[in-house]
Amino acid sequence: MNKKNTILVETDLKRIIKGNNIAHFMNTYGQSEADCYIFGINKTSLEFGRIFSYVTHHSVIGYIGKSKAAEELVKIKFIPLNEFNGIINSENRKNIRVIVFTESDEDYKILVGIGLNPFTQIFDGYYIYSKVLEEDIDVTLHKYNKNFYFSGYGSKQEGIYKFSRPDNTYQVVRKGDYRGLTKYKNGYIALENNNGIDFFDEAFSFNFSIEAPDLDFHDIIIHPQDDNIIITSETRYDRLGIYEIHSGKKIDQIEIRSIFKSNYDDFVDHFHINDIVINDKYLYVSLMSINGGLNSISWFNDGAILEIDMNKNKINRVLKKDMLFPHTIFCLNECMLYCETGNGRVFCDSQILCEYNGLLRGLDFDGYTLYIGQSSPRHITKELFALKKTILFNAGIYFYEPYTKSSQFYPIREVEEIYDILVI
Repeated sequence: MNKKNTILVETDLKRIIKGNNIAHFMNTYGQSEADCYIFGINKTSLEFGRIFSYVTHHSVIGYIGKSKAAEELVKIKFIPLNEFNGIINSENRKNIRVIVFTESDEDYKILVGIGLNPFTQIFDGYYIYSKVLEEDIDVTLHKYNKNFYFSGYGSKQEGIYKFSRPDNTYQVVRKGDYRGLTKYKNGYIALENNNGIDFFDEAFSFNFSIEAPDLDFHDIIIHPQDDNIIITSETRYDRLGIYEIHSGKKIDQIEIRSIFKSNYDDFVDHFHINDIVINDKYLYVSLMSINGGLNSISWFNDGAILEIDMNKNKINRVLKKDMLFPHTIFCLNECMLYCETGNGRVFCDSQILCEYNGLLRGLDFDGYTLYIGQSSPRHITKELFALKKTILFNAGIYFYEPYTKSSQFYPIREVEEIYDILVI
């Protein structure tokens, strides 16, 4: 080694392995006996594996490789990638951790594609070495290639913006008070707050609209079993609207007020639906107040995420409660991510994934980077100040890398609020 002698490098590496990032990574889900694998076979990964086992007392189960040519380098078990896929499907996958030593972002996407949780089960090994070896190893910086759209509102301008990478520039593509965004076939659907449901082509040129005024739309999803059906959050009336695209008609609705057997019959939201996600059986809904107290003092720390059985039109269970302004829900590989906006936190299931000083809303993931929207708070209360010593007023986007537990922030100066993010 050129810059540091072997003893110093080993000492520094032991210190970093013992640090919070690796300890946090290995004990995700509270599993002290997690099974560690290393993906990528080279001199660096082999040295890391030796020291890692010594320092953490977590044995490296095996080295995962895409080529049999590297098998002779490995003194412990060599696992071809296709066999590792079988291991994931046959064992308790939540116990598995993979530390990656490759220079390709695509390798991370391969691991996510076979079922691993990118937020808790995969870690960038080169990131650790870059903190120790300086010029001893060529650490390839990951390139941000994905573009994305986001919807935002502000006194200067409101609309749908396209954010272009890697130069990190953005421009408005549609003006209007848009909220929820989703992909639809070769184009997009966007909710214009109190006007309707707008359909666009791949270049965001307008196609047609379903008129639905004065509903205070927040979020929209495509039904997984029928792409002619969309579900929207009609927040003003505490309900979900179900629309048929071809006819442009509303065909059904789910009344949150009725599910809770409340007596509200006015035109003001009391539960305040923020976000919706659906799988084959259940609908997941985030509410500002599970007790319908949005317009009273009782709404603080009264937020919740519900699991609703659409066939029976009833709550199957309350997944999360006692939350402060829950917003965006995002699901990937059996993991549910969600923003607890008032606390500036993003959770992966019950574990805090990252935390910031602003109000968070809007999530999407491109396989390597998690994009998180931040808004300037509309109302500052004494309760909110009691939670945070500092509140960040900038609207913008965080780029969070779960594999290195690091993030960057890009302010969006034209808006005060970010509503939704959609990776292209």
